[in-house]
Amino acid sequence: MLLGGLSADDWVLLKQLFMHWGESPEVPEKDLEAYAMITGMGPTYFWFQLDELCKLAQSFGLTEKEAKEGLSKMITGTAETFNESGLNYEELRDLIPSLNISSIAPSILSI
Repeated sequence: MLLGGLSADDWVLLKQLFMHWGESPEVPEKDLEAYAMITGMGPTYFWFQLDELCKLAQSFGLTEKEAKEGLSKMITGTAETFNESGLNYEELRDLIPSLNISSIAPSILSI
């Protein structure tokens, strides 16, 4: 017996049925609520930002389709970098190109 009285054969059959709807990770019972909250509710934190970035891209001249395709690739690359780079937050943040404004406009600092 495995989970909930299922045999190993039943468990394999159940996993085969679930795979038709996409991934179905096995999560320990004690972690199930946290996992569901992060994976189920997490995207809601991104909708606003993605919508604003899409509007911004369109204001720069991209079509809605181009903006959405670009954002999709950006999100995929971001997730892959987050998962596979082995970098911590500070190292990831340092991947963002930035320019020290004092090097190009010292007079701004005196305002």
